[in-house]
Amino acid sequence: MPGALRFALIALWLGCSSGGGTTDGGTGGSGGSGNHPMCGLAACPQDLSCEDDPRDSCNPANGGADCPGLCFSCAPTGGNCANSPSCGGVCCNLGEWCDDVFSATPTCKCGNHAACTGGNMCASPGPVSTSACGSICCGGQGSPCPL
Repeated sequence: MPGALRFALIALWLGCSSGGGTTDGGTGGSGGSGNHPMCGLAACPQDLSCEDDPRDSCNPANGGADCPGLCFSCAPTGGNCANSPSCGGVCCNLGEWCDDVFSATPTCKCGNHAACTGGNMCASPGPVSTSACGSICCGGQGSPCPL
């Protein structure tokens, strides 16, 4: 019976995260918070990056590769932020995303960490994904980015 219950919960979660309704006032987003679709068991739409929800006990770095999260964009928002997203009146660094859900105030982040400092950039090791989001701070003096 636990297997059937697990299947039912996964099916329910997938149904809720795959567009069953909107929470953004009808502008086209689905599930999630605001216009951020849910992800984890399901991938984000193209050009979005799945960011873990730090408010739960699931840890993607510790056996929780399918932890629930929300999809965010690292695409430029235009205006003063021609190369990166705008976040609470500031421009994030290239490769960073604006956490306007999990943090008390809009905060630029690199992957699931704080924004990059010290001349570092937010980059992705390995093959480039369809998202402009990075996951590690590197590239500053003494901190080369892995290939």
